[in-house]
Amino acid sequence: MQSLNHLVAMGKVLYLGASNTPAWVVSKANEYARHHGLRQFAVYQGLWSANCRDLERDVVPMCKSEGMGITPWGHLGKGSSNWQNDDDTKMAFIQTSTTLK
Repeated sequence: MQSLNHLVAMGKVLYLGASNTPAWVVSKANEYARHHGLRQFAVYQGLWSANCRDLERDVVPMCKSEGMGITPWGHLGKGSSNWQNDDDTKMAFIQTSTTLK
């Protein structure tokens, strides 16, 4: 945290953020920063999609408690919920399309 704070003090960084870090680590780092007069993490970036909602279990409550913003990545789930990747769904779509013609 000392090194990150130094980057902010030099003007090279405006805000501190963490990505894919356990919530307890970010919380402890912010607690350390508060007690030592250092800059705290302002934003958390983590994997969140309809298929992977782990972020909601511990990270979202931690961000609310710490007053941090959240920037999710992977919200489209890398296309894993795309019907084109599911042969059964694709076949049903083709059959329905053929029937409608």
